[in-house]
Amino acid sequence: MNNNKTTKRALCTSIVALLICFTMLIGTTYAWFTDSVTSSGNKIQSGTLDVQLTWTDDAAAAEDTWNDVEADNADPIFDYELWEPGYTAVRYLKVKNNGTLALKYKVQIITNGSLADTNGVKLSDVIDVYYAPSKVDVPDRDLDNNTNLTKLGTLTQFLTGGAVINDELLATESDYATLVLQMQESAGNEYQGLTVGTSFDIMLFAAQLTYEEDSFDETYDEDAIFEGTASAPVVPGQPVEIPVYDESGRSKIGTVLVPADAIADGTAEVNAIIRNSAYTPNINIAAGNESVTVDITVSGLKEGNTTPIKVEFFIGEGLDPNTVKVYHYDDEIQATYDPADGYVIFYSATFSPFTLEYDKESEWNPYDPNDSTAMPQAKVERSPEYENVDLEWGQYGSWSPTAGLDSQLEAAYTFSCLQNLEQAEANKYAEWFCDFVVVLDKDLGENEIFLGGNYGSFGWIGFHNGDLTLEANTEIPLLGSVTSNPWTYAEIVQNVGTFICGVGHVGDALDGATFTVMLRLTNPENEAEFYNVATINYSFE
Repeated sequence: MNNNKTTKRALCTSIVALLICFTMLIGTTYAWFTDSVTSSGNKIQSGTLDVQLTWTDDAAAAEDTWNDVEADNADPIFDYELWEPGYTAVRYLKVKNNGTLALKYKVQIITNGSLADTNGVKLSDVIDVYYAPSKVDVPDRDLDNNTNLTKLGTLTQFLTGGAVINDELLATESDYATLVLQMQESAGNEYQGLTVGTSFDIMLFAAQLTYEEDSFDETYDEDAIFEGTASAPVVPGQPVEIPVYDESGRSKIGTVLVPADAIADGTAEVNAIIRNSAYTPNINIAAGNESVTVDITVSGLKEGNTTPIKVEFFIGEGLDPNTVKVYHYDDEIQATYDPADGYVIFYSATFSPFTLEYDKESEWNPYDPNDSTAMPQAKVERSPEYENVDLEWGQYGSWSPTAGLDSQLEAAYTFSCLQNLEQAEANKYAEWFCDFVVVLDKDLGENEIFLGGNYGSFGWIGFHNGDLTLEANTEIPLLGSVTSNPWTYAEIVQNVGTFICGVGHVGDALDGATFTVMLRLTNPENEAEFYNVATINYSFE
C-alpha cells in the first residue's frame, strides 16, 4: 500500500513537472559594413565594401565582355563534365574594389558538402591547382615548367579551405589572377566516371583594412570580422566539435558542434567557416538595436541533412538577453544567449546567412542564486538529440504510440532551476505562488497537442490534450487548471529541479501557431500583485 501511494505521488509530481517544463521550453560586437556577390554554383562572399568579381577563359578578351558573377543567370566559373587525364581549365579573375574604403581580401575554394569517395578513390586527388597573382599567358599544358604559375596543391586540399589569393585593395583599385585546374596525366582507369561530389564555391572574403583614418588614427576598424576557418577530424559515431577563431588565432568567433548523424559517410574531417555576409534580411530591427549578418558554411554533411547542428556565436558579454534575437534568412529562429560568456546558441540543419540582433548598450544584472532578494530564474537549453526521433516511452500516460497518434517531439528542451532547495526556501519569493500562464494565438482542437517528458525511472511519459479545446488568445494558468492547491516557488524547485521535456502536434494542426508562456509569481497575500519574470515563445513552423 505504501509503495502504491509513493508511486501515485511520484506520478502526480511527474505530471506537474512535465507541464511546468513544457511551458518553460516554449520560452526560452560586431557591426561593420558588408557586401557580397554570388556566382551560381560558386560563391563569392565579401565582408566589407562593394566588391566585384569578373572572369574569362580568354586572356585577350576585352574586359567589358568578361563574365560578372552577379549577373542574372551567370555561369559557374568552372563547369565541365568530361574531365580526362591532361584536361586543363584556365580562368582569369578580376577582383575590383568599387567602394570608397580600403579592404583586405582572401579567396578560397570550399566544398558545399562531402567529397565523392569511391572505394578510397577521389577524383579531386588527381586535379592540381595552379595560381598566378596576375593575368599570365598559359600557352600549353606543361604547367610545371611555366615559371609564371605556382602549383598550390590538389583540389582535395583546397576544397577543405586552403587559401588561394590573399591581398589588399585600396578604393577603386583592381587585382588580376590566373587560376588553373589540371587533371594529372598519370590518373589511371580507377578515376573513370567519378565526380568530385557536390558543387564547390569560389569564395571571396573581404574586410575593412586599417587604412582610412578617423580623428585619432587608422585603427578604428581593426576589429572588423574577417573570417574564421577551422576543421576537425571525424571519429565514426562521435560528434565533431569545431572551435572557429579569427585569422589572428586569438579571438574565438564561435563553435560549431556537428552530431554524428549529420556527417556524410566516409568523411575524414568536417570544415566550418564563419564570415561576414552582406545579405540584407527583410526584418525590422528594433530602434536602438544593432545587427550583424554572418555567413556560416559547414562541409562534410550528408546531402539534404535534417539533423540540427549547434552553433555558438560570440556577440559580447553582459548584454540584456531580452534584446538578443537570431534570424535565418528572414525568419526568426529560437536561440539562447548567456550574458556570462557572451555567446548566442542556436541550432540549424541548413546554413548560409544568419542575422543577430542585439542592443550593445543594454545592461544585464548577473543572477546570484545566493541572493535571497533576487527574482527566481531558470535555465532552458535546446535538446535536439530528442527531437524527431522514436523515443522509448514508459507505461504511463494518456496515449499509446500504437494507436496511430504522433509520438515524436518536434522540439525538446532541458529545464534547470538555478537555485537549490536551501537557496529557494531562503528566497524572498519562496512562498509566493508560482504558475505558468499559457496563451496560444490559434484555436486548439481536440487531440492536437502532444507533450512528452523524461522523468527518471518512469522514463518518457506522454500526453495528448484529449478532448480539451482552447480558444485563441485565452490566458490559461497551467498549474491552476490541473491542481486544487497552488504551488509555491520553493515547491517547484523541490519537485522539479532538472527535467527534459518536449512538444509536438498531430497532423501539423498547429502550423503557424505561436505559444506565449509567462512564468508568473503572485503574492499570496495580494493576488493583484504579480510579476511575469520570464516571457517565452515557441512557434510551430
